[in-house]
Amino acid sequence: MKTYRILSIDAWRECGGYVWNAWYDVGDIDADAIHWNARKLLKYFRDNGFLTQKSVGKCAIDDEQYNIVIVERSTRRPLFAIEYGVDS
Repeated sequence: MKTYRILSIDAWRECGGYVWNAWYDVGDIDADAIHWNARKLLKYFRDNGFLTQKSVGKCAIDDEQYNIVIVERSTRRPLFAIEYGVDS
């Protein structure tokens, strides 16, 4: 079964947006996940301990065509990513 890496993102605010400072491999996810809708993907991240239940309604999904990025809805700060643009 093909999987993709889940990355925890350390980012800082710069010029009105965020720049990834560092990222850390924190797990793997089934490749089918890149086709899930946002609600199912965020539920997976909550159910598997990446996000807390307090994150409900406070996160969004950005697909930058290389990573699917989970961001804080209010600030757009990146929290986690699924790295799917690399063929491993």
